[in-house]
This record gives sequence, structure tokens and C-alpha cells, in this order.
Amino acid sequence: MINGIVTGDCIDVMRRIEVGSVKLIVTSPPYPGQKGNRMTVSERLEWMTAVTAEMRRVLSPTGVLAFNVMFKRTSDGWFDTRLFTAVIPMLGEAGFNFIDMYIYGKPNPPPNGSRDSSDTPAWEPTFVCTPAERIGDYHFEHVRAAYAAKSVRGDGGLYTSNSKDAELNGSGARQTNVLMMSSSGDQNRPRA
Repeated sequence: MINGIVTGDCIDVMRRIEVGSVKLIVTSPPYPGQKGNRMTVSERLEWMTAVTAEMRRVLSPTGVLAFNVMFKRTSDGWFDTRLFTAVIPMLGEAGFNFIDMYIYGKPNPPPNGSRDSSDTPAWEPTFVCTPAERIGDYHFEHVRAAYAAKSVRGDGGLYTSNSKDAELNGSGARQTNVLMMSSSGDQNRPRA
């Protein structure tokens, strides 16, 4: 199927997809304890291991996976590091190589209950990886935006970066790996 929507359990659906036929996977697995998800963190990690294996199976050798995951707090309020310490090895063991890690910054994070002992979480990591064996053997297209006026010199159109001159790219400046996106779209930022 091309440009279609398939509903169902993701593992069951991926099992029907041809090996190596998917070029891009963008996913944010469900969080334990939210929206009817009754999985414990341990159960979620076991489930995510099976999902990761299927994603690796269906992703093309030059494909890219963007895996967004939020880390929650334990019932007694501590930051639950099991998800953070398990996701990276899990992806590596499934045969993925890491391209980058993007931080999804939320300038207007939703209230998250009483935070007497910590701040409101306003970021989520997105691990970007590929089964490709060598750097550059995967599709990656830079997102570019107009250069800031203060970074463009008037004497030949050069951009100054780290005291070194570089030619302007006609498509604009590259973005960083910190993505500031509003969840409400009301702050003149890209909407998540």
C-alpha cells in the first residue's frame, strides 16, 4: 500500500509488511498508564523490544527511524531512568546505528500535576537511527530556513561561523537538533 492508513496492532500490521520495504518510520510509542494503557514500565520495555525488532525488519537498508519517547516519573515521584537506559541499547541490539538525537522542546508544556520536587517536563528526546552500515548510506535531507540578517555580511554575502567564512547556501541555514515546536500552534512556531 502506498499513501494509505492501516489501523491495528502495530506488531500485527508490521508482520504483514514486506521485509526492507519501508523508507521512514516516525513513532512515539504509547506511555504506560496514559490513555488507557495499563502496561507497567517493564511490560512496556518488553513490548518495545518486539516492536523495535519488527521496525528493523521492515525498514529498508537505507531507511531512517525517528523514535520519540518520553520518560515518566515513578509512582513515588523519582525520574524513571529505565526507559532512558533501555531504549538506546534496545535500538543498538536490533541493528540500528545512531544518526542523531533531536530534542523536541515544548515552549508551552502541558501542566503535569503538582511539581513540588521538580520542574514541568518541557522536552522529549527523539532518537534518529538507521540500519545503514556507513555514514551517508541513508537518506537525510537538511531542513533549512532563511539566514538571520545579522549573520549575513554585506561584503560578498559570506556567513560568519566560528570566525571562519563560509559561502551562503541558497536554500538557507541548517537547523539545529533542538526542535522548538508549540503543541497549540499559537506562538508563531511550527506546530507539532
